Amino acid sequence: MDKIMDKCKEIFAKMDKDALKKMGIVTAIFAVIVILGCVLSQSVAKEVAEKEAAEAAAAEAATTEALGGEVTRITGNNTAAASVASATTYMAVAGVDSLDNVIIVSDQGFADALSGTYLSKVNGAPILVIPSKEDGSVDNIGVATIASFLKESLADEGTITLLGGTSVISADVEASLGSCGNVTRIAAADRYATNLAVLQAAGLADDVTTLLVASGAGFADSISAASTGLPMLLVGDTLTAEQQKYLEENNFDNIYVLGSTTAVPAAVETALAKYGEVERISGDSRYETSAAIAEKFFEETNAVAITTGQDFTAGLSGALLANQMNAPLLLVDDNATTAAKSYTSGKEIKYVLNFATAEQVADATMNAIK
Repeated sequence: MDKIMDKCKEIFAKMDKDALKKMGIVTAIFAVIVILGCVLSQSVAKEVAEKEAAEAAAAEAATTEALGGEVTRITGNNTAAASVASATTYMAVAGVDSLDNVIIVSDQGFADALSGTYLSKVNGAPILVIPSKEDGSVDNIGVATIASFLKESLADEGTITLLGGTSVISADVEASLGSCGNVTRIAAADRYATNLAVLQAAGLADDVTTLLVASGAGFADSISAASTGLPMLLVGDTLTAEQQKYLEENNFDNIYVLGSTTAVPAAVETALAKYGEVERISGDSRYETSAAIAEKFFEETNAVAITTGQDFTAGLSGALLANQMNAPLLLVDDNATTAAKSYTSGKEIKYVLNFATAEQVADATMNAIK
C-alpha cells in the first residue's frame, strides 16, 4: 500500500497544476486510477512471472536430485533389480510415497509385457520384470527382489497385476507375491487375445482417440512407443475377429502403424482404414523407426530416455518414468546412434535417462546423445 501511495504522489507531482484545474479533480483522479491500474497490472504480472520461474527452477532441481543427475543410468544387476530401480526413481520424480498398482511381467514373454505399457500409464503402475535363469527357469532371487520392493512401496490393499498365463508367470510365483498385495492376473488364449484383455482392463478415457498398432512378433517398434502412454494393439498378418470388434466398439480418430510392412503388413494397414485415419511411422532400421516415433509424439521435450535395441526388458521397465518426464524412448547401441542424435540435434536436451547396462550402451554413447 505504501508503494501505491508513493506512486500516486509521484504521478500528481508530475502533473501541471493548470492542467489539473482544466481536467477537474474527478477526471484527474480517474486518470490516476487508470495509470495505477496499468502499474499494478505490470507489477502483478512481474510477481507472477518471478514466482512461476522460481517454482519451475525448484521443480527442475527436485527432478535432477530425484534422477541422481542430468545424465544418469538407471539399471541393476538383473532385470528385477533394474525394474525396481526404475520404479523407485519414478516414485521420486512423481513425488509419491507409495503405489496403488504395479504390473508384473516375465522376461520370457515380450508380447504380454509390452501390452502393459498403456495399463501402466493409466494406473500409474510401474512394470516390474521377473528374470529367468539361462535354462529358462525363474530366478527366485529376482522374485525376492521384487517382493521386497512391493512390501516397502505398495500401499495397503494395493493391486499386483500379472500379465500372461502360468506358462510365463507360474502359479508358484503368483502365490509367493500374495503376501505383498492383492494379486490379479490378465491372460488369454494367445498374445493377441491377452493384448486385447489388457486394453479392455485399462479402458479408454473420452479424450483418448489415438491408437498405436505394432507387430506382435517383434518388440523393437512397440518398445520405442512405450513411453507415449497410448493404447497399443499388437497384430499379426491379419486382424482377428476380436480385434475388429474392439476397433468397431471404440472411436479412434488416428491410428498409427509402427514399423515397416515387414513388421505390420500392408493388408493390415488397409483393413485399419475402416476404423480411423491411418498413418505409418517407420524407418530403414529399428533405430530410425524409433527416432521417427519420437519425432511424431515428442516434438518438444527437454528429456530423452535411451535403451538398447537388442532387448526389451530395460526399456519396458523405464517406460512409465520416461512418460513422467515427457521423454521419448530411443533405441541405441554403441554402433547405432545416428538416428537418436538426429532427433536430439537442435533440441535443448537437459536430461538423458539410460535404462541399459554399461555392457549394452557405454557411457560414451550415453553422453554423446545429449
